[in-house]
Amino acid sequence: MAGSEQQPEVTGGPALRRIVLLAEYDGTRYHGLQRQGHTPLTIQQEFESAVGRLGVTEPDFVASGRTDSGVHATGQAVALNVPAEPPVRKYLRTFNALLPADIRVRAVAECPEGFSPRFDARRRTYIYRVCALEPVPPLQRNFVAFAKTDLDVERTRAAAAAFEGRWELSAWRSAICQATRTLLTIDECTAVPPHTDERTGEALPWWTFRTAARSFLHHQVRLMAGAIVAVGSGRLGLEELRNALAAGERPKSVVMMPACGLCLTRVEFDPERDPFR
Repeated sequence: MAGSEQQPEVTGGPALRRIVLLAEYDGTRYHGLQRQGHTPLTIQQEFESAVGRLGVTEPDFVASGRTDSGVHATGQAVALNVPAEPPVRKYLRTFNALLPADIRVRAVAECPEGFSPRFDARRRTYIYRVCALEPVPPLQRNFVAFAKTDLDVERTRAAAAAFEGRWELSAWRSAICQATRTLLTIDECTAVPPHTDERTGEALPWWTFRTAARSFLHHQVRLMAGAIVAVGSGRLGLEELRNALAAGERPKSVVMMPACGLCLTRVEFDPERDPFR
């Protein structure tokens, strides 16, 4: 239930306060965000290990969006319990000293009463980067997927735009997805072709697919990226994609794209509930 989280109760050990962190991470070596029994290499376990070193045994970790193995984030919101002292602002430096170098905290704030990064989120934005060049630029190999073929600019842009709207997306998720609500609205879906940054002059030889919605299904964005690539390469017709979406289906030619190209870039909250405003 939205806003169901409570401030931590002190049952022993240090007095606690609840804070919200704005985190970014390179997900390459991690088995996703969520704690898993078979491996210690998850984002959640790294945060829990950090607060454990501060004496907190019940961190009550909650994040705004689950990311899978190999998926990255630059705008993940995380709430957890920390000792009531020192002041909140001190925790920016503290966490960045305790966390590994591929996880950084960009901002910290006091957690509003009853606030949940998961249930109070009103919009999540993901980008997916895909490169048609071979080889992928070496400095981007962990952050850009490879498309194996050139993408037509007009077809690729039109394929992305086709996803905007309200759709039954039960066919656009993994077999293990447990979501019960699959009729979802995609607020934005755009495709930006390779270009040169006007400000820096840096060549950016990859496509950037950007999609925003209140919520997503497991593997949905990677399947959407696969459909955009299929249309852009000519393997799938634009009308075939549009008809499939209208029918609540996914074309058989759509292949899920690799995790490395996906990044959670932003989570938005109502202004009166946003801890970072």
